[in-house]
Amino acid sequence: MSLGYETFEDNRTFEQEGLTGEVKRYTTENMAFPCFIICADDEHPVELFKIQILQKMSASAVSFDEETSKLAINIYYNQDNKTITITKLYPKQVKSFLKLFENCQIDGYYDDGTKLSGGMLYVLAE
Repeated sequence: MSLGYETFEDNRTFEQEGLTGEVKRYTTENMAFPCFIICADDEHPVELFKIQILQKMSASAVSFDEETSKLAINIYYNQDNKTITITKLYPKQVKSFLKLFENCQIDGYYDDGTKLSGGMLYVLAE
């Protein structure tokens, strides 16, 4: 019985041989700066509820302001040398973000060559 909707199953393959082996559909090497990277390991686990709270805090959930959007800070999650993008936050949310993840390892980068650590993580706050 058909519901009247055409279904399309995507069976295409996006794998291509490259310099590093395989390149898949969502592979990217670009990171946007400034950014915070939440690093998960056995010593500093990241609780799922904190990631869910972070998604609710995201820049897209806050009223849009073009000037402030230029200052958005990218948030990444790293586990076992695999990094994914989670969301973006505004500078006024940095203190809440750092408080939420105070027991986790957070790496911050102002730009490609400038790593922020300790109290310097608050440089990105408003």
